[in-house]
Amino acid sequence: EKETFGTRGVGDTADDGYTRHIPKIPRLTNGKGYLKMSFTQKMKDALLPWYALHKKDAPQDDVERHEPIPGGYTNSHVVTMSKLNLDNYREIQRVVASELQRILEWWTGRRLAHTSTFGIRIYHRGSMLINHVDRADTHLASAVIQIDQIVDQGWPLEVLPDPTDNNTADIGCGEVYLQPGEIVLYEGARLKHGRPMRFNGTDFANVFSHFRPLDWHGPGRSPNYDGQLDELGYRTTHEIKGGEELMAEQHSEL
Repeated sequence: EKETFGTRGVGDTADDGYTRHIPKIPRLTNGKGYLKMSFTQKMKDALLPWYALHKKDAPQDDVERHEPIPGGYTNSHVVTMSKLNLDNYREIQRVVASELQRILEWWTGRRLAHTSTFGIRIYHRGSMLINHVDRADTHLASAVIQIDQIVDQGWPLEVLPDPTDNNTADIGCGEVYLQPGEIVLYEGARLKHGRPMRFNGTDFANVFSHFRPLDWHGPGRSPNYDGQLDELGYRTTHEIKGGEELMAEQHSEL
């Protein structure tokens, strides 16, 4: 039976349709599976002046209507979103992807392959995003990058704990509040996350960046991982050589 995306009832705050693969997803970090940090200087220099120049009502306003997001994960069919399309600004997109690759390789302690960087997605009043997991083949190590916000109250990213991990299962839902110039790193293919509370504000602008381990190609197609994960998702065989050295090297550069 093929697993479907976005299967749920009206009013649900979490997707339970695309979940059966989760035990086959490798765990890449210790702890809660998410981490908040600030922009690097390169990200500040690239993103913030560019956004100020091209945001809505700016001198070179390039904001457009966001297309509907398939799968029923958002209410974009009811509450429209906007976007400033990074695909039209490849140099900015490359800087973001390069910086996030360096940061996420430091966090996970392993080499990663970039799979996508997109946005800027701009949510508006009443928007929501149900708790879900990301694509199992490409979105194992990810980041949400907070560009701008005009809010009446904070709008946290919820991250649900791994129910198989006794060290984190009892801590409850994590809530990550971001300010412009901040990032949250997270293991999105393994941990449910979202913004199911309706947004109370005018604009909330995010970029998203996704990566996978070099030898990961999805469940059932990754011989270095398939059948080699313990109950917490750690590999039972030796990890990629150089992981600790890479972490130390990246940490010294951040």
